[in-house]
Amino acid sequence: MAERKKLRPAPASKSRTAPVSDSFVPVGVTVADEPSIIDAFVGSRVVVARQEAGLTKAGAAAKLGVSRTTYHRWEVGFSGLTVGNLYAVAQLVAKPVSWFFEGLDGLLEHAAADEEIDGLVTSESMQVLRYFALLDPDQQRATKTLMLGCVEGISSRVGLSVTGPDDGT
Repeated sequence: MAERKKLRPAPASKSRTAPVSDSFVPVGVTVADEPSIIDAFVGSRVVVARQEAGLTKAGAAAKLGVSRTTYHRWEVGFSGLTVGNLYAVAQLVAKPVSWFFEGLDGLLEHAAADEEIDGLVTSESMQVLRYFALLDPDQQRATKTLMLGCVEGISSRVGLSVTGPDDGT
């Protein structure tokens, strides 16, 4: 097997800086508190693939020739996981590149239907999504049923009507 070239991490498209006042952001500085929904989704799939392959973050980073910090940022969706780097990850974990996008269309359809999605995509909700992705389909259905029951119970106590996407499960 030919030795793999070490990858150079792509420059981050979103930079994080020291805390900046809400009223002043220097020209050219981007402050991003949350990853995009697509980056976070793909990152969550990278986590699942790595775990299924039996690799640690440090082990995966070493095999890919990137720092643990860079690799961690790929998993949480905060860094430039380029197509080339995603391909290298896919090769490492023996998955097709398309696997990392499976389920994204459905997520985006629900996001497009929900005008308030920006307020819902928080680090906590992305952590729940990552955990949810680790469950098998039966566990996902049971978890969804439990969550809907909780939401319906709470909303009925406070007099709210809750409607959402129904995928038939």
